[in-house]
Amino acid sequence: MSLKNILALFKVNLIYANPQQTAAYRKKGKTGSKLFKSLLNQYLLLSVVFVVAYSWMFLTINLSEYPGFFTMYLALFALMAFAQSVSVIFNVFYQSEDLEDYLYLPFKQGEVFFAKFAIVALTILPFALPLFGVLLVTTLGKFSLPLGILLSLVLFLLFFALMFTLYILLVSSLTQTKVFLRHKKTFSSALMFLSSFGMVAGILYINSARSSSETYINDVLVLKDQFIIYPLYPFFKLATDPFSVSSLLIFIGLLVLLGIFTFILIKMIIPRFYLQANVEPVKKKAQGKGKKQSLKKQLLTYNFNLIKDPTLLMQFFTSTIILPLCFVFPVASIGTKMFTHLPLTYAGVTFLAGGFFAFLCLGNTSLSSVIISLDRENFSFIKSLPLSLKKYLSLKFWFTTLFQLALMSLSLLGLGLFLKLPLLLIFTLLLGTILTTIIVSLFYFARDYRLLTLNWTNITQLFQRGGGNFTRMLILFGTMLVGTLFVGLFAFLSTLSPLVGNLLIFLLALGLFIIFYYHYQKNFWEKLD
Repeated sequence: MSLKNILALFKVNLIYANPQQTAAYRKKGKTGSKLFKSLLNQYLLLSVVFVVAYSWMFLTINLSEYPGFFTMYLALFALMAFAQSVSVIFNVFYQSEDLEDYLYLPFKQGEVFFAKFAIVALTILPFALPLFGVLLVTTLGKFSLPLGILLSLVLFLLFFALMFTLYILLVSSLTQTKVFLRHKKTFSSALMFLSSFGMVAGILYINSARSSSETYINDVLVLKDQFIIYPLYPFFKLATDPFSVSSLLIFIGLLVLLGIFTFILIKMIIPRFYLQANVEPVKKKAQGKGKKQSLKKQLLTYNFNLIKDPTLLMQFFTSTIILPLCFVFPVASIGTKMFTHLPLTYAGVTFLAGGFFAFLCLGNTSLSSVIISLDRENFSFIKSLPLSLKKYLSLKFWFTTLFQLALMSLSLLGLGLFLKLPLLLIFTLLLGTILTTIIVSLFYFARDYRLLTLNWTNITQLFQRGGGNFTRMLILFGTMLVGTLFVGLFAFLSTLSPLVGNLLIFLLALGLFIIFYYHYQKNFWEKLD
């Protein structure tokens, strides 16, 4: 294999790995080597951020004495890496659709796939690097620093190789089935959503498990170990007792398992990629004849198909659901026991918190901010039909608003149950989210109509109207800061005078809702007639 060819292929595939970020850098005028360096630096920076952000989770525990926590942390970061690998594998091997082109170029099969696998490894590395920290903390509990670093590095490389090949096998095996090819968008979107949801659920469980394991015995904080995830226990054995006969057998067994995974990948999975590149997708079965849908159902189906694009949904779930939850859960988990006994006089405070959560979730990457532009040339065609534009846009608005609201409500319901909030406080939390979602969705929906773009080529162009990722991050941090201040202020007021505090919150919220709703009714909806 030629290193020069592999590097050239690596650069090309790095562009496919994250099309949104690539489009953002190109918009800034970066091309060629500058574009490649920017994309590469992004993953290096992300690696540093993840190592620093998650180090606090296990630095305070002597993991060499807690096999349950050790295996739990391995499972969490492996799950996070899997969530990232799903979208990357799909983008690099399927969205790129370049395998057939390489057949006519002077590249060996090994070079093509080595470059693609290197890209997948690079993009999941930031999410897997905390695993090295887990292994290092564990080995240093038993051995000296030089030996601990060496042992941790060997085990990390072995775990990463097993994890990497297993993910390639799982995702590739699924995506090469006839069922997947028949419902490609639906399956890929569902797979991305489930993996991302699993990542959030894993973080939730870790926070809950750590909090519930801490108990005081004679005024001394004692940490009770978690249950052991036995498929990952061999790595604990290798990290704490690497020189025993049983550990040697475990190490040999894991190397054999890696060899089996690699053999299956080379002999069975890779050849199918080339076959699939030259085979037409499986045709859909003919729809049943004589079944007519009402116009409303047809429009709902049409709009549902608009948002089924995997790239769009992944961007939406990451920016609108997962990112805000990653901000909220670590903060909320600190006071888990305090929330359990929160009095009902804080109903107004939880109502306010629900509103700020909705504001945190919805932004220029929400579905409401792009749903009209997703019509492309169909929008002009629909306007030419004897159909009320106001009714059509009203249907689109409520479709996206209810869709987003359902996801945020589920997230908040999970948060409320996790914090063990009283049912009334969970209800007011959801009520604040509902009212704020309607108003904020109205703002971004009207904004999409005002900045209507029908000739876009990449979904990122729509997300970056009026500000890109940097603006989004500023809004997130600003909302967190302002929201925390307001919630704290009204919590203090509710403590001093529950009736005045709650009444003030609900009257202000109701007044703002009526003002904004009337504003958009007058300045947006009525102008569509």
